[in-house]
Amino acid sequence: EFKETMNYFRAILQLDERSERAWDLTEDVIDQNPANYTAWYYRRLLLTDLKKDLDTEMEFCAETAESSPKNYQVWHHRRCLVELKNDPSKEVEFTT
Repeated sequence: EFKETMNYFRAILQLDERSERAWDLTEDVIDQNPANYTAWYYRRLLLTDLKKDLDTEMEFCAETAESSPKNYQVWHHRRCLVELKNDPSKEVEFTT
C-alpha cells in the first residue's frame, strides 16, 4: 500500500495537480509517513489553492501532532497555519 500511495503521489507532484484527489492523497501519504516533508509542503499549497477550511486543517494537524509529537514537519505545518489564520491565541493551550 505504501509503495502504491507514493507512486500516485509522485505522479501528482510531477503533474502539479491541484485537486480534491491530490488533497486526499496528501492525507494518505501523511497517515503512512507523517515525516514526509514534501507531502506537508504540497498540502499547504493545496490548502490555499483549494480554499480549504483552516480550522479543519488545524484539527488534522492536532491529531497528527498528538500521535507523532516529535515530528518537525507537523509542527512547521501548524506554525504556517497559525500564520495564515493570524491567530496564535490557542497555541499556548495546545502545547501545554
